[in-house]
Amino acid sequence: MASTVDKVRELAADQPILEPGETIVAAAKAMPLGGVKAWAKRTGTMWVGGAVGALVMANQADTADGSLEDAMKMGVYTVATDRRLLLVKAGGMRGLPVAALASIERTRITAVEEGTTRVSLVKMVTMTVRCDDDTELGFEYPKPETNDARAVLAALGAN
Repeated sequence: MASTVDKVRELAADQPILEPGETIVAAAKAMPLGGVKAWAKRTGTMWVGGAVGALVMANQADTADGSLEDAMKMGVYTVATDRRLLLVKAGGMRGLPVAALASIERTRITAVEEGTTRVSLVKMVTMTVRCDDDTELGFEYPKPETNDARAVLAALGAN
């Protein structure tokens, strides 16, 4: 079975989600935390300026109302590269990476924190990313993604 990083690399081979010379350091499949969903609903897919940019607008065609929340309903891959944090849409029956949603330049990230949450007595790793424009994004990782999640956190310099 292919690793999470390999799955994202396969997507990168087919779609231009990486900048020239950019490399993938770590990747993990996550679900957005409630705060991300609320923020995405307010702003929709048109993240203009600020810390989050480079949205691929193709996701508008395959979401009910074009919101980022709908785009992430099957999950999102958090991908740490040597330059950015990429958010990649998961889709299809197997939840494979299908399209880039957004990116945050690493220079715009002011803090990355690891935490935990409980769902049905199962403890899951969470990641909160804070940016220099006060944007805050949160993700939770299913139990099988724990090692990959910690690799993403480490790559982004989690506190």
